[in-house]
Amino acid sequence: MPTTSETSAERKLNSFQRVHTIILLDDASDAEVEVLNAVIRIAQGNTRSPSLVSIVLATDCDRQALLGDRLLELSQLRLELAPWDEADTEEYLRTAMMAAGGDGAVFDRETTRTIHQLAAGNPRRIRQLAELSLVAAAGAELPRIDDTIVSAVHQDLVAATATA
Repeated sequence: MPTTSETSAERKLNSFQRVHTIILLDDASDAEVEVLNAVIRIAQGNTRSPSLVSIVLATDCDRQALLGDRLLELSQLRLELAPWDEADTEEYLRTAMMAAGGDGAVFDRETTRTIHQLAAGNPRRIRQLAELSLVAAAGAELPRIDDTIVSAVHQDLVAATATA
């Protein structure tokens, strides 16, 4: 991670060269205070029109308050993505499997429902559960993924998150 002075120097260099810079920060609500303060300084110094710096922060809606009032005030555009419904989950899993050259029926309807419920419709968690379930099934040399595998993967993820 670059220091604040390196970030500032790079931003100035990109500005002089008229290079558009994009800063992406996933799980921004988990960032250290120093990182969020650096993002605020960059956003406050981003007054040129048209702007050469775009900042994209991603976080869960229920955790956005952890970003702090100033960062939220500086936000010019805020998008809240609704969780997927079960049909979205089913279509995603089928399409992803077919795009990977696999069978679109690796996840049956009941397993898809389980993935959807355990992930609470969160697209990233759906993808994570599906991918790790595929790995677990491949390790066990199983042709299909069932609720047992998905539940075991979910329990492992919950346990890993609790210890992190």
